[in-house]
Amino acid sequence: MLDFDHYTIQNNTQQRPSLLTVWLRSPGPAGKTETIQALTLSSGQNSYDFATNGIVVTAPSNVSVTVDTSSQGLYFAPGSSFSLGFITDKYNFELGFSIVYPPETLIQQGYTIGYDPGQTDATVLNFTMLNVGVSSATLTSLTIKDVTVNSNAFNFTMNGPTIAQPGSWAQVVLDTRGSGFYFTHQHAYYLTITPSTGPSSTSSIVFQ
Repeated sequence: MLDFDHYTIQNNTQQRPSLLTVWLRSPGPAGKTETIQALTLSSGQNSYDFATNGIVVTAPSNVSVTVDTSSQGLYFAPGSSFSLGFITDKYNFELGFSIVYPPETLIQQGYTIGYDPGQTDATVLNFTMLNVGVSSATLTSLTIKDVTVNSNAFNFTMNGPTIAQPGSWAQVVLDTRGSGFYFTHQHAYYLTITPSTGPSSTSSIVFQ
């Protein structure tokens, strides 16, 4: 099982945007392995497969996959969007996420889920947010969707924090108490971070 975490797009040695790195999370079962044979990008009638030299993922772990899309004459352009998928030794699949350019600005980097004092429902999400963009960015909203039961998404307006320095990080605490949303054990969620500049980023989180 592989879950999408985040991605970056960087310039190659010719200073053209073609170096795509995708981070994946393998939550388990522990000890299971999967070999990533290729990363796939598709847009409209165009489809590209990029070999990854057989990256082996052993659960539980995180792994990054980097390809140079210039090998097939593909360079990312402003406004471009591609569906992301992978070919493994077990199956081929699309992750349901899009690769867009300019790339994401703010991404989730580790999290915990907990409780308010005296409460029986888990409503407190604490996560680290990293600025992987090229300029200052402020968190403007968070969206959480329970994908285990395919429920409606809940959106929460945020007033920061602001991360002025690319490469820096900040701690974010969201308490959903009173909104009607709470976390359920063994459920998986999509967390979407919307910044003041650049596209949103979506990552998967699980309440163990």
